[in-house]
Amino acid sequence: MKIATFNIDWGKRHFNQIQRELNTREFDLLILTETVPLDLPAYNFIYASTALPQGKEYEGMNYSTFATGANRVAIYSKYPSIRQYNVSDEYTSTCQEFDTSIGPLTIYATIIGTWFNKKPFAEKELANCIRDCQEISRHSNSLCLTGDLNTSFIPGEKLQINEQTTKQLRDLCSACNLELTTAGLKNNIDHILLPLHLNATLNIVPSVFVEKGKLSDHQGVYVKIQHK
Repeated sequence: MKIATFNIDWGKRHFNQIQRELNTREFDLLILTETVPLDLPAYNFIYASTALPQGKEYEGMNYSTFATGANRVAIYSKYPSIRQYNVSDEYTSTCQEFDTSIGPLTIYATIIGTWFNKKPFAEKELANCIRDCQEISRHSNSLCLTGDLNTSFIPGEKLQINEQTTKQLRDLCSACNLELTTAGLKNNIDHILLPLHLNATLNIVPSVFVEKGKLSDHQGVYVKIQHK
């Protein structure tokens, strides 16, 4: 099984190439951020955050300049959702539970730092993420935190919003029993953080599938999950 996440930067520069690249991949779950509608036939199910307002400014930007139906996050899935969880900000996050080949997975997809470190957005988005994950983890032991967290967990990389945000995300992982699965990938701020208990029965290998600067200002990352 493979789970991937990629911030496509609204497809501004390489829309067709992004679409072609994603259609060559065999991901079971694909979490896209800063996304616009794509033609990805391999996925029968799409679960997106509420489309951003069109024709007017929203939180400092007119998203109509990107595409009709621009979404901050979208989950492309080969599995139907079996449960949807409430989120604090329907424009920035979505959470769906899937019955997958490795068991149930509750995917919380989000962006922290839609304007990177600009206040008050980054602080609000972090607070929403923490509150949502803590609440969802009370009802699910399969929570996965995914998407653009604008945080490198590697000391010294200086790619994060600030050190306090990184600490709070580390604390959240401890509180919700999440593994820092993609934390060791260099120059990486987009993450797939899986339930800690999966390590007991599964081999989990994180990798990069698109280098930063090739199709977006982010790199695309994925995890390959196999039974031991």
